Amino acid sequence: MSDEGFDITAYKMAAEALPHDYLCFLNTFSEIESDGWLRKLHDHASWADIGIARATASLESVRESMKSMSKAVWLCVQGIPYDPLIVERWGHEILRFAPHWLARRPPSLYRRARRPAGRVLALKLFALRPPSRQEVEDHFEIVCAKRGAIYAKLPSFPNPHIRTNAFMMRRPVFLEVLPPTLGTKEDCLEFESGHTSMTNSIVQRGLHAVVVGDDARAYHSSEWSSSKTFRSGAQENILVSDNRTRAFETMLPAGKKLYEHWTWHGSDNPA
Repeated sequence: MSDEGFDITAYKMAAEALPHDYLCFLNTFSEIESDGWLRKLHDHASWADIGIARATASLESVRESMKSMSKAVWLCVQGIPYDPLIVERWGHEILRFAPHWLARRPPSLYRRARRPAGRVLALKLFALRPPSRQEVEDHFEIVCAKRGAIYAKLPSFPNPHIRTNAFMMRRPVFLEVLPPTLGTKEDCLEFESGHTSMTNSIVQRGLHAVVVGDDARAYHSSEWSSSKTFRSGAQENILVSDNRTRAFETMLPAGKKLYEHWTWHGSDNPA
C-alpha cells in the first residue's frame, strides 16, 4: 500500500480493500499499553448502539488552542524577554519552533520559525522600538488571519471528537462517514475535529462514540475528562499511546495543566 497522503487516506484505502466486518486503525506513532487491548475495543465496538470505540478522545477546539500556541511561539520569535513562566507553559512547543529563544540568543532583525502547520516563515521583528501590547495584539491578528485559515473554520470549545488513531468500528459505517475528498490537511482536520467530523457523523446516525480504557470500561463523552486516558490524570488508563500522549508526559507541570485545560475545559488560563 502506498505511503502517500495522510493517515485517513491510508485508512480509506484499507477499508475499501478489506472485507472484514470490523476494522481497527493505528498509525506509526502507536504503542500498545494494555494487554488485551484489541479485545477490549471489540467488546464495545460490537454493541449495536456503539458507532466507534477509541483509545483517546478530546473536547478541544483545535482552532482556539493552535491560535494560542502559535501566539506564544510567535512572540518568542519576535524576541520578547526571556520569561521562566513562558518556558513552564510553552517550553515543549518553543523547543520545536523557536529553540533560539530558549537559548536566550540575542534577537536578530529576522528570524525563521516553523509554523505549527509545518511550514517555514520569515517573521520580521518590530523595528527600532518595543511595540505596545495593543500593537502586538493587532499585528498577531493580521498574521493569524493570513496564516491560520487551516484552523479558522474548526468548531469552538467544547468540540467532542474521537482522535483518529487506535479506533475500531464497523467497516460499513466507516465507509459511510468518509468525506468525498481527503487530499489536504484541511480535509483531514475537518474529518477528525471539524463540524462534519467522523464523530459528529456517527452521532447523527444515532450511535455513540466511546473511549475504552485499560480497565475495559467504555466512557461516553461526558466521562472522557475523568477517564485517565488522553491528557487526563497520569494517562494511566490508556490502551494505546501515541506521539501526542507521550509529548504530554514530558511537559512541565504548568504545560500539562495548560494542555489539560485546553482539552477538557477550553481555558487558556488554568487557575
